[in-house]
Amino acid sequence: MKLKIVLGVIVSLAAISSPAQTNFTIVTRTNILQAAPNFREVNGQLYNSSYSKLWQIQTGKILEVQTNGVVLQTFTTNNVYENLFVAGQGTPGTYSGTSDHYQKRLVSSDLVPEKRVFINHYHIGAVDQEISVLAVKTGTIEIGGTTFEAWDCGQPHFVTNIVSSKVKIK
Repeated sequence: MKLKIVLGVIVSLAAISSPAQTNFTIVTRTNILQAAPNFREVNGQLYNSSYSKLWQIQTGKILEVQTNGVVLQTFTTNNVYENLFVAGQGTPGTYSGTSDHYQKRLVSSDLVPEKRVFINHYHIGAVDQEISVLAVKTGTIEIGGTTFEAWDCGQPHFVTNIVSSKVKIK
């Protein structure tokens, strides 16, 4: 038993007194990664557009392309319906039968211009192109003497990942 204790002390002292191994070096890598597409930066603020109630879909036709975005004409749909009388089928009291009822039928559908808005950071559109883009309202902007609601689709969020590792020197 005493021999085991003496050997344990000698091995411990030998390990403590041995010089540090210098055949390793620390290497640091920096990776810049783009976060998921639903993470967007607007005015320095990070948003998750999937969960934020502030983000709304803006749909319309591009009227102008500016250097920092586009002017978008939005539309509402004006649907006109008529009520049609539909006679019931089958015998009253049976499961397969239907009773007399009215049914709505679409007669016409018109696109009515609603408002013009500016979509900031939208760079891939062309004039007369119809788009649908998720954006957050940021205020107003004046272009050529006309004031528009300003909406921003944001910029992609980038994450910097720093990794340090020990590498053996040859």
